[in-house]
Amino acid sequence: MDWGHVIRGQSKYGAQNVKNQYSTYQLGYDEKLSVDKHWTVGAAVSYTDASSSFSTGHGENKSTGFAVYGSYLSDNGSFVDLIAKAARLKNEFDVLGGAGKGDYETNGYSLSAEYSKRFTQDNGFWIEPQVELTYGYVGAVDYLTNNDVQVRQNGMDSLVGRIGFAMGRNIKAGNVYARASYLYGFDVKRT
Repeated sequence: MDWGHVIRGQSKYGAQNVKNQYSTYQLGYDEKLSVDKHWTVGAAVSYTDASSSFSTGHGENKSTGFAVYGSYLSDNGSFVDLIAKAARLKNEFDVLGGAGKGDYETNGYSLSAEYSKRFTQDNGFWIEPQVELTYGYVGAVDYLTNNDVQVRQNGMDSLVGRIGFAMGRNIKAGNVYARASYLYGFDVKRT
């Protein structure tokens, strides 16, 4: 089955008042396995265009990625999603009164596993508690800014846990839903 998604969002974090607004476009294809109808496997491509602002500057972020995934849907409404992704990341930034302007490219990778179960009411409303764990890695990069500042950005590992829920209602055209989550970043150190 062919599918497409458009995702728009915003995130804020940190003492430097970082704000990131993004749009992601995804196209994919998947199908049920003939040997086990509970499993659906597929692949997808994605493109993200984002802009960031922070207390001392701003930036533009773009990424192009590829993912493979598998989903297991049991008869009782619970499911498991497994996803592996690779992406090429392009970043441009302008730090006011400091390093100046710079740009770089690097690769990023992630693996994630999510478990959820949907509880549906007779009137079409449903709620879906969710738990997810994602490991990610962004590669190291060296570059020079326009103010001749030599930058060495080390590779970065992340391990993020997520708990949350989605709730919505089934309609003729599909469903309408809202989703909320709490994310926690675990301390990951390479040895």
